[in-house]
Amino acid sequence: MRVSNRLNFSFTRACAFTLCFVLLVTSQPVALFKGVSFGQGLGLGNTAELRTKETPLKNLPDPNKSEEEKMKLGSFRIPEGTPATRCRHHDEKCKVDNKEKIGWWFGEQPLTSPQIAARRNDAASLTNLFRWDDSALIMDAGIGVSKYAKATTTTTTAALQALNDQQVMSARLDPKNRIGDSGEDLYSRNYNWQFPLVSLPGRAGMDLNLTLSYNSLIWAKRNGVMYFDPESSPITPGFSLGFPYFPKMANPILNLNNSRQVLWLLLPSGRSVELRDTTTAGLYESADSTYTQYNNATKTLTTSDGTRYYFPNGYVCTKITDRNGNFISITYVGTTNRIDTITDTANRVVKFTYHQTHNTVQSIALEIGVNTYRSLATFSYGTNTLAHNFSSLSVANAPVGQYPVLTRVTQYDGKYWDFYHSIYGQVYQFIQKAISTPTDMELVKLSYDVATTTTVPQSDCPRFVTRGLWSYEAMPGNSNWLSNSFEFNQGTACGNVTLPNGTVIQSNTLSCGTVISPDTLVRSKTYFQDDPNNKFRGLPLLTISYDMMTPKKYEQTMWEQSIVTDNYSYQSNPRVYETLILDSDGNKKRTAIKYRYDGATTDLPYNLPADVWEYDTNATTVLRAAITEYELSSSYTSRRILGLPKTVTLTDGRVGGTGFRITQSKVSYFYDGKDGATTVCSDCLAALPTNATQHDVAAYGTGFTVGRGNLTNIRIQNSINGFNYQENIIGYNITGSAVFSRDPLGNATRQTAIDYTDTYCTNLTGTCNAGETLPNKNTYAFPTKVTDPDGYYSMAAYDYHWGVVRKQTNPKSASIRSEYDAATGLLQRTTNEVNNGYTRYEYASNKTWMKTYVTVNDLTTANELMTTYCYDGFERNRAILTAHPGSSGGYKLKQVLFTARGQVWKDYDWAETNGNFNCFGDDIAGFCWTEYTYDWKERTKKIKNADGTTKEFEFAGCGCAGGTVTTAYDEGEEVLPATNPKTYTKRRRTKTFQDIFGRVVKTQSLNYDNSVYSTTLTYYDLTDRARSITQHQGDASAGASCPLATCQETDLLYDGYGRLQKLYLPIYQPNGVTPPYSYNATARAMTFDYNADNTLYQQTDPRGATTTYGYNKRGLVTSIAYGVPSGVAATPNVTFGYDELGNRTWMDDGPGRVDYLYDILEIA
Repeated sequence: MRVSNRLNFSFTRACAFTLCFVLLVTSQPVALFKGVSFGQGLGLGNTAELRTKETPLKNLPDPNKSEEEKMKLGSFRIPEGTPATRCRHHDEKCKVDNKEKIGWWFGEQPLTSPQIAARRNDAASLTNLFRWDDSALIMDAGIGVSKYAKATTTTTTAALQALNDQQVMSARLDPKNRIGDSGEDLYSRNYNWQFPLVSLPGRAGMDLNLTLSYNSLIWAKRNGVMYFDPESSPITPGFSLGFPYFPKMANPILNLNNSRQVLWLLLPSGRSVELRDTTTAGLYESADSTYTQYNNATKTLTTSDGTRYYFPNGYVCTKITDRNGNFISITYVGTTNRIDTITDTANRVVKFTYHQTHNTVQSIALEIGVNTYRSLATFSYGTNTLAHNFSSLSVANAPVGQYPVLTRVTQYDGKYWDFYHSIYGQVYQFIQKAISTPTDMELVKLSYDVATTTTVPQSDCPRFVTRGLWSYEAMPGNSNWLSNSFEFNQGTACGNVTLPNGTVIQSNTLSCGTVISPDTLVRSKTYFQDDPNNKFRGLPLLTISYDMMTPKKYEQTMWEQSIVTDNYSYQSNPRVYETLILDSDGNKKRTAIKYRYDGATTDLPYNLPADVWEYDTNATTVLRAAITEYELSSSYTSRRILGLPKTVTLTDGRVGGTGFRITQSKVSYFYDGKDGATTVCSDCLAALPTNATQHDVAAYGTGFTVGRGNLTNIRIQNSINGFNYQENIIGYNITGSAVFSRDPLGNATRQTAIDYTDTYCTNLTGTCNAGETLPNKNTYAFPTKVTDPDGYYSMAAYDYHWGVVRKQTNPKSASIRSEYDAATGLLQRTTNEVNNGYTRYEYASNKTWMKTYVTVNDLTTANELMTTYCYDGFERNRAILTAHPGSSGGYKLKQVLFTARGQVWKDYDWAETNGNFNCFGDDIAGFCWTEYTYDWKERTKKIKNADGTTKEFEFAGCGCAGGTVTTAYDEGEEVLPATNPKTYTKRRRTKTFQDIFGRVVKTQSLNYDNSVYSTTLTYYDLTDRARSITQHQGDASAGASCPLATCQETDLLYDGYGRLQKLYLPIYQPNGVTPPYSYNATARAMTFDYNADNTLYQQTDPRGATTTYGYNKRGLVTSIAYGVPSGVAATPNVTFGYDELGNRTWMDDGPGRVDYLYDILEIA
């Protein structure tokens, strides 16, 4: 008896198809530079900025909220500051000019020390504030009590706090002090480490992700003062976790960098966002090209995808609502910024607890019952003694003596990170460990060479030059340290750059950062604008990639600001208008981005790209262009849903008024079932049987249709007959989850449908059958039933708290269930419920291996097939050991070794071994492997086989600017001269040539003497479809004629939807017909006709013989009918049948019939 746990589940496939079909259509912000980093991941990348990854605030998560939870501030009120206009007693010039002064005035009843302490969540910080003379208010620093202070100290404290806030914020918003970008920032030299702690899948893509972030620049310098912990971290300096918040309340502060009144917003990654005042009172907007907006009247922050963040107290975010009304709720401890609970869209509650002494977060847990919690993360603290040696600099806001620091964070699976702090307060080493016996095992070490002593004076916050990365078993032997070194320079020390096209870039106003790979073979150097008076300061201008010390690739980025902001002397919504890529072989690729349409006199709003031009190799001739029109009606822009594409049109290169632009392809997008005032889908918004949890049904019910931004209709226009189109349709429920998809043939009876009615199992183990499921919780968060167009359906049940699939049932009612460990969430067992075949899982406590035990012949434990998967510290699978019954050693082993840059170095073949991983039996001689080497661009240069033969590849060009030539050498023909019995001198070679778009346009087969045996030329249209392929004897160049004696030509024609319509092959042609065939009326072709859903309806060969296909609603071929020319015997037609899973069950070709039988496990 074969006992297997293998089932074919169409559920997953159907969900993936349907959900992927629902395109996420959002405009793209200008992406600011992220430092080049080798070995990304492992806590180095920005894995969760409320699901934004490395993007600016514009793409913050989808999480949303609906009711405003008012935060009480106790018995006192924190007044809003107003610009101070009072001239100080010693400032005669002010009295004459009557100019507005820098600073803040808090009215007749100023803040008291307790109020400020509450706002800062750190009463002790008041004792460390720098106290300023009045001269500070005219930008001259001094020390002492204000000469203008009242009898009490409260006014002085408030004024000093406001001035301190002003200086601190301005220091942080300086690009030289920026933090929060993933990995290493080559301009500010900040390093950003991140560790995902919570990841709960939610409804309609609105997941709850919480990531602990650390940024190294915990000191910020301005005007001779070093400010410690500018953000006043609610954890410990440098660490951040949670949601966006205003560290200084949502009160305007003067940004001394540009003299604008701004609000200072902090993101969970630590990144600062400057929200500037606008011409509308109380309205503030970011200037980082994300167009995030804050309304001070409603206390609402709205990102450009329509997500709303509510700050009812102007301080912390209490609710996040997406554009379909789903929301996440956050409560806080009293009036602080310490999170108490988070409730996600599925109504699951995440609870925070805090240290009783210093109020730092102690644990994060998931509520799984009344006063019952499952730990997600715990935090441990120690103390650090701060010391510093800043030459000629004053220090502000720094603690005196010891202060609490985060030393460890432990995740629910038993892994944890330890943090080691320097004397300056920076974390200079991160070590990931796993619980093990007798001592915990180190998995990953990450270290930076910032200053750890005060011996050498510092002129700024200590910055790194080297990053060390170590991993358990990452490299063969003991070479497990993967150290990146960096080089940083400014001005002329960067060196002027002469591009391959002769352009010289002067470096006197630039800074540069270079990252060198651990094997020192690859380096990348980026130049930034560094002129303090240049509006593009801090933006990357040029990146050069090197093969060791030889420049290979130059990537130049050109920046501009819109006409509206171009006259500003400071940065305001910068945008890229052109990129130029050049390589050392003289290839170049130019792309231009236009922000207005051809012939228009004004730019599109919000820096939306209107036209993208792609140039030929001469960088002056435009080959093709893509025009994007946007949905900019007030229904969307008023809700801050910006940049939804309405049409995307690809045209030829006749741009800028040089001729009539011919459309090559066009796709139109419609949202919420509307095309302007015209309804294009009347049933694309469905109600729910009951109100969903954490959903604002009052504002986002069926009465609210237009303004959601749900993509409902996709129309592909016929490029030949522009009046015709194909349309795909997607429908949604009121929470924004896709509930059906229809192809161009679809209607209510021909669609794939998805149901979200809750099916939750009572726990992570058990059968999840009747009696083991929870009552309907009305979350509608996960797809539980998918029905195909023929009415067959698959079902799924989930664990409520983790959101993992517990049970799947296919259309044949065969089920497979998965069981998980309640504490760690790790998969423990999968069982098919047909014959109880199973796979069980066992994990090492130190996380370095996993074993699976699979039933094969019966359910006896002794007959399980065991496989061990071994992992390195980076969680890469480095070896597989599995049972090998009947062999001498009893096992077989496969291994993989990696290079310092993370590529596969040696890929070992399976070998017979014993249980100690030693070769045995037939493989006692040792392992055999295939070895790989790579070039600077990580392209494979050589493949060395186990027998010593090699395949080799040579590259001319970077593969990024067109013109790349690749020469491939095969293993060769073995030649056996007496002096060298094993050489491979006769090697077949193939050369491929790519055009500016990276398409293969020429392929040559070479003789042993390097002469050309044959050449294949491929010609494309502007949509990258091959239109003609010519095969020549000997050498040939593009445009060469194709004489019948030495050349064969294949031509292809397409219909207006890009489908192959006619195929001209040489074998089809009668004598005397010469190419090109597509322009020859006497040429013969195979023709193709299609159904509206793009399935092939009929093909007709040059003789007139036809093949016609019939389909069922699932798109499976059910019949083939053959038509023959006159005088030819008829060919019997063929019909097919299928089961619920799409397996062919029978075929009848007339003379005979074949039936196929499957058991419920789909084993034939």
